[in-house]
Amino acid sequence: MNRDGLLVTALRHVETVVVRVESALLLVLMLGIGLFVLAGIVFRLLSISVAWTNEAAQLLLVWLMFVGANLGTYYREHVGVTILPDRLHGRQRATVLYAIQLAFIGFCLYIVWTGILFVRMQINMGGTTFALPIDVPRYLISLILPVSFMAGTLHLIRELLEMDPGTMPRGNSPEAIAQEPKSMVGLS
Repeated sequence: MNRDGLLVTALRHVETVVVRVESALLLVLMLGIGLFVLAGIVFRLLSISVAWTNEAAQLLLVWLMFVGANLGTYYREHVGVTILPDRLHGRQRATVLYAIQLAFIGFCLYIVWTGILFVRMQINMGGTTFALPIDVPRYLISLILPVSFMAGTLHLIRELLEMDPGTMPRGNSPEAIAQEPKSMVGLS
């Protein structure tokens, strides 16, 4: 196996672990949101004021959004505008597809960097959540930015290394529409 093949294989192994963690986290986040919303409803029915259930559900929803976006990238279920690549062929199509992928990787790396700066700023400023019964530092909540975009960058780099523009499906062609979705639970 050549060096490039070893790199892709290593990335796949790391990515498999990352996807399993993301899938488990997604499940925990969804259950947590459901429990906090249910608790909020029950407390309201009992005329008990518990404001923290709303904040907890909102914070979990933010994390859910970023983790879900990463899994969407991994499973190639994310939104894409394919008007330009669908009209091109050969080298032009390949150039555009590689440029799009590289631009997306560059954007993710930018968010990783600015996310780290944002977390460092929040560490220096201090501050905790507003309504939760325990003081959760705000930077722990903001860690989702650099962490999720690092995982997203991993997915995109592995995809870039395996990309073959000549065989990539076009827009709404039958090949572009997933015939059978992959299982997110257990990665079977």
